[in-house]
Amino acid sequence: MNRDNAERRKQQLITMGKAKGYLTYDEVNDHMPDEVVSSDQIDDWLSTLGDEGIEVVDSAASVKVHSATAVAPKVPEILDEEEKKEEEEEDDFDGGYSKTNDPVRMYLRKMGSVSLLTREGEVEIAKRIEEGERRVLQVVLNSSIAVEEILDLGEKLKKQKIRVKDVVRDLDDEDADFDEEWHTERVVKIIDKVRRLQRENEKIQEELAAPPTVTAAGAKAAEVRKKKLRDKINENKQEMFEQLSELRINKKQIDRIVQKLKNLVMRIEKGEAEIEELERKVGMQQKDLAKTLKEMKANAGKAKAITKKLGVTSEELESAAHGMLESKKKIKRVEEEAKLSIEDLRRTYKEIHEGERMAEKAKAEADAKSQSTFESALGFT
Repeated sequence: MNRDNAERRKQQLITMGKAKGYLTYDEVNDHMPDEVVSSDQIDDWLSTLGDEGIEVVDSAASVKVHSATAVAPKVPEILDEEEKKEEEEEDDFDGGYSKTNDPVRMYLRKMGSVSLLTREGEVEIAKRIEEGERRVLQVVLNSSIAVEEILDLGEKLKKQKIRVKDVVRDLDDEDADFDEEWHTERVVKIIDKVRRLQRENEKIQEELAAPPTVTAAGAKAAEVRKKKLRDKINENKQEMFEQLSELRINKKQIDRIVQKLKNLVMRIEKGEAEIEELERKVGMQQKDLAKTLKEMKANAGKAKAITKKLGVTSEELESAAHGMLESKKKIKRVEEEAKLSIEDLRRTYKEIHEGERMAEKAKAEADAKSQSTFESALGFT
């Protein structure tokens, strides 16, 4: 029955997504059944939507620029075909109407001659797009999840499960001089270096987590030692970032890692939403519920007064407490999987979102300036 319900909800999402051309994360989250909690289950849902050609976005606003730019390239092709057809027809019968006076041709000719952005404008916008994408890259590559995903790519390369062009950008395997073995060895070598730095940082983290020294003199020495260890971690992280930046990982792999981070945040929000819903139903926050149940068990009279005041039974309170505990465990599992606290994971997601928004805003401004310049040149403004 649960499987039928999950499949029905998934089909509803697909129908909705195909109608709009996209879905927001909130819409996906709202349609997912409560039993969908693991990263594999969520990835399966998102993969299904992707296979159906449905893009999942942060908000409806973020899809506008993308949609417009996706359709735009088709327009000149259509207009070129229509122009050729009209020219052939007019070659057969001119009708005394000069081609240079044809408003459609004048429009098309003018469109081809307009420089939509100055060179300086193009460079300035390109820099802002690059800065936004670099910010996303830096946040992604500083997360343990991303590093582990990239290390996994290195293993797949060694076992020839994927090709080097699937990992890094700007490789043309159709080029006669392309040496796939050389490129693969280079990428694997860089990833192996990152692996050593990551494992070194893990050992340092274990040392930092060790119990503190009891004596005052020992505690002072330990603090100096810890500072050196933290500096070493930051030094290694910077080296890892520089190595991975040099690797020029392609956008598809970065997007995949970003998607995984977003999925983790979705799972946290799903767990928190479950807790909030239970709190709303029983009229009490989780932190107070455990204490209240304990008092109710100790005093039957008080238990009766509390249930009457809240308008719920003791069984409903017990059930809510159990549900909240299970949701809290789900959130804890996400933290363990991500090797990040909820706060760090949210901050990572926020920084990724800001970088993406910076790049999208620059792209949108480029489109807007192009349109404005174009209309001005045609005398529409």
